[in-house]
Amino acid sequence: MRVIAGSARGTVLASPAGLQTRPTADRAREALFSILMADIAGCRFLDLFGGTGAVGIEALSRGAAFACFADKAPEAVDCIRRNLEKTKLMPRAEVLHADAMVVIERLAVRKEQFDIVFLDPPYGLGLDRQAAEAVLASGLLAAGGLLILEHAAAEEALTLAGARLWKEKRYSAAVITLYEVSE
Repeated sequence: MRVIAGSARGTVLASPAGLQTRPTADRAREALFSILMADIAGCRFLDLFGGTGAVGIEALSRGAAFACFADKAPEAVDCIRRNLEKTKLMPRAEVLHADAMVVIERLAVRKEQFDIVFLDPPYGLGLDRQAAEAVLASGLLAAGGLLILEHAAAEEALTLAGARLWKEKRYSAAVITLYEVSE
């Protein structure tokens, strides 16, 4: 797994040992960032269920102003920090070690807002709907922002109040669904 483009292009990223972390494939990240090209420069990016941090690091490498990463697994948090140090992107990042729902609440209390929120929860546990609805209800997503959800290909795209399904792309076992948030 590597950073595909931008200031950290070609940097090989570490991944935690074991099967708990399922990084977004290079091909899927490349396609996602082709879609997001015009939205990345200067944006604030939230990478929940961060895993390796590959998606948020890709956003920073391509010009995002700031990225916040969150994961509840200590191994994932350590991996994200190592990858941010390796890419020299740590000064524009924050890494939080907590459950996604706790992070959403904490960031909402701080009145944080993000232009893009990326959710890649473990498949099949219902965390996708829970986290997506919490993000939309919390005010974390700026008006006109994008909510991006990676989920198993066997799962249907969510219908979310306050967000419109904009695009859906399939990559073997995974689907990336992009939602536009109502203004």
